[in-house]
Amino acid sequence: MDLWQGLLACLYWATTWLLIGLLGVVLAYLCYVHYIHLKFDHIPGPPRDSFLFGHGPSLQRSMEDYKLIHDKFLEWSEKYGPVVRLNVFHRVSIIVTHPEAIKVGNNLYLLAE
Repeated sequence: MDLWQGLLACLYWATTWLLIGLLGVVLAYLCYVHYIHLKFDHIPGPPRDSFLFGHGPSLQRSMEDYKLIHDKFLEWSEKYGPVVRLNVFHRVSIIVTHPEAIKVGNNLYLLAE
């Protein structure tokens, strides 16, 4: 009986530490996503649908019925300017629609202001 109690206690602590580790990884990822949001929030763009999924749901809705996603990008560039930021999970995409902004290259933040 002592063997089974020891085995169950070991299993209990292993499960507890595994869940604590998993929670730590999830919290670290959420902190990283928040850091990425703060890093690129100075670039104009549409409001995110979700903290974690970003603009993914908007992009998914605009692609239903085989619509062109480029029409959505054009709509956002007309509304928010020639440089637009898109977030999906921890990835950030910058859409540039103006030839002068492409020539500027590394100084995209100048056009975003």
